[in-house]
This record gives sequence, structure tokens and C-alpha cells, in this order.
Amino acid sequence: MNSEYREGEEPRDRTWLIWVGLGLVFCIMVGALAMQNRGKAERSVVRARHILIAFNKSDAVGKERALKQITELRTRIIGGESFSQIAMDYSQDPSSARRGGDLNYSERGAYADAFEVYCWTAPIGELSDVVETSHGYHLVRVEDRVVSEVDRVIMEQERTVREELGQQQNDPEESPAP
Repeated sequence: MNSEYREGEEPRDRTWLIWVGLGLVFCIMVGALAMQNRGKAERSVVRARHILIAFNKSDAVGKERALKQITELRTRIIGGESFSQIAMDYSQDPSSARRGGDLNYSERGAYADAFEVYCWTAPIGELSDVVETSHGYHLVRVEDRVVSEVDRVIMEQERTVREELGQQQNDPEESPAP
């Protein structure tokens, strides 16, 4: 008798191996699905830092003073001073100033027009020129940007339309023949 079991001995239960195998297969499938969706943004977000110098629109002298101050701060940052430190010391946005101007991640459409355009078109890490909004003057630096596939297509179409319109405006208009 060549059986691996001896007479009177119960066979060993090895069904636990099947359960371990099924558990491993399940974990591998969940991991594969997670990796497949990784990097595909469902919504577009941008992370920016800013420095705000507010002004009263009806006060021309105050507006000029604010422009002078924000321009000086920009010069200091270009000269090598820390954006974060200057934001903590001078920004008049109380919620972001204490975080070095960090606005955290925000979805498209969260900011005033000029600020929004800069956030979605500027190179990452580049310091803006002075940006004016209804809140005042800003210096902006985009830290990160994640664009969904849908928004990527829309932005590409908008860029193409702007380029085509720019070319049409630059082309000399043909005058009708007499």
C-alpha cells in the first residue's frame, strides 16, 4: 500500500492553503486596480502661494502705495529672499500668511479671474508679475498642478483657439480689388 496515509489516521485538512491563495489573488487584483487608476486625476486642482497687499479702490494714494510695496517685495524675492518668509511678514491675507502664503489645493474656478488665469497657465515654481484682483495686488507662485483628462483636452482646445485668433489678428487683411 503506497498511500501517504497510514491506516486509521485521518487525512490532513489543507483547505487553508486554498483560502490563503484566494486571499493573495484578491489582494493582487485590488492592487492592480489601484495602480491602474493611479495618476488619473478626476478633477483639476492647483496649489499656489501668494502674497496679498490690499488697497481701497477709491483711494488712489493707497493703491499707489500698495503697488510700490508689492513691487519692492517682488524685487526682494527675485534677489533671493524666501517667498514664504516674506508672505508671513507682509501678506495681508490672514489665513494664508501664517502658512507662508500657502493656499493649499483648490479646484478650477476658485480664484479671481486674473489670479485664476495665472494659476492655470504659469510654469510651476515661477514668480508672477504683480497680479491685480478685487482683493488687491498679489505675487503668486504655483507649487503644483494636477489636471484631469477632461480639463487637459479643454485647455488644449482653448490654447489652439487663442493661437488661431492671434494669427488671424496678425495676418494683414486683404483689401478688396477695385
